[in-house]
Amino acid sequence: MTTSHTIQPSPRFMTAGFRRFTLAEYQRLGEIGMLTEDDNVELLEGFLVQKMSRNPPHDDSISQILEALMALVPASHRLRVHSAITLRTSEPEPDFAIVRRKAYGSAHPTPPDIACVIEVSDTSLELDRIDKARIYADAGIAVYLIVNLRARCAELYQEPTASTYSRITRFAEADTLLLPVEGHVLSLIVGDLLPQ
Repeated sequence: MTTSHTIQPSPRFMTAGFRRFTLAEYQRLGEIGMLTEDDNVELLEGFLVQKMSRNPPHDDSISQILEALMALVPASHRLRVHSAITLRTSEPEPDFAIVRRKAYGSAHPTPPDIACVIEVSDTSLELDRIDKARIYADAGIAVYLIVNLRARCAELYQEPTASTYSRITRFAEADTLLLPVEGHVLSLIVGDLLPQ
């Protein structure tokens, strides 16, 4: 079933930091060692936001999705796992990003490179549905998929406009999800993406 609605901005993570950082400032903090991988933060709309801790169902779902996608991602693209993408005022680290195949040794993928982002959501469901959806839509990322562990379903966000997706489709556990990736369609059974 397809439903359309507007995603309202949420100030939820805006209180996490005392000041906004530019993308360049954030990247510089990493370069000089002020921020490391151990800090477990990402830049969202200028704020340093602590990433949610992962639990066993989340990690099992990551493994399930990795197995399912590895055989399906077209040769023209690459699958990135827990890796940063660079947007205008954010540098999130989605659980998965399907990006155009090229070298990313000197810079993270940017919106023209990104075909799809995927977030596995349990404790982060509200953040992923509202804030990250707004950020990804604002960047023009064509396809955003949330694997919703709470409801054991998948939510496909498409047709980005300014800060929202105009088409959101929910797929039940037994449904087949057709994931569009720049001229390709990846056929996935939703239950295969969920923890066993």
